[in-house]
Amino acid sequence: MALLPSAFRANDHEKMNDFSVIPNGDYVAQIVKSEMVKCKETAKDPKGKYLKIQEKILDGEYKGKIIFAQLNLININPQAVEIANKELSTICSAVGKLLVTDSGELHGIPHIITVCTEKSTGYPDKNKIDFYAPIGKGKKPAVKVKAKEEPDAEIEAEGVGTVSDSEASGTVVDGAVKETGHAKRPWEQ
Repeated sequence: MALLPSAFRANDHEKMNDFSVIPNGDYVAQIVKSEMVKCKETAKDPKGKYLKIQEKILDGEYKGKIIFAQLNLININPQAVEIANKELSTICSAVGKLLVTDSGELHGIPHIITVCTEKSTGYPDKNKIDFYAPIGKGKKPAVKVKAKEEPDAEIEAEGVGTVSDSEASGTVVDGAVKETGHAKRPWEQ
């Protein structure tokens, strides 16, 4: 037993965030926090900086979950910077902001994130954002699924047209594609 320094009122404080892994799929999200962070002294580039982004899922079963991204915008490795610039360009396009000077300009704009699971030896699995896309006219993400009963069926997805069952796989639950992967998106066709 330990005596606390004062009476603790749990309702006066926010609860912890749940950072457990969510299923791979497409989710409606928005950036809720971003900051430039100096790399640790033990990093490959201790003088580098990265843009740390927090994306919050906005609806469905995983509403409120936070997914992180880190963009190595300042780094001695030119390939790391190129990858970060491509990711930032994709984020800007997804939120409709093609010229930004402050990452705060990207906050609060709903868009689609494609989440995948990254496995690592010796560490727990974690989610990673694989792609960013605009929602398009305020609609939910265009999610398509394989028709199980009708082999040659086409399924219409909100805002993007149709896709045959040979082009899509997975199961949709609360707006996210689960199990076998994601449907082809318009930019993948």
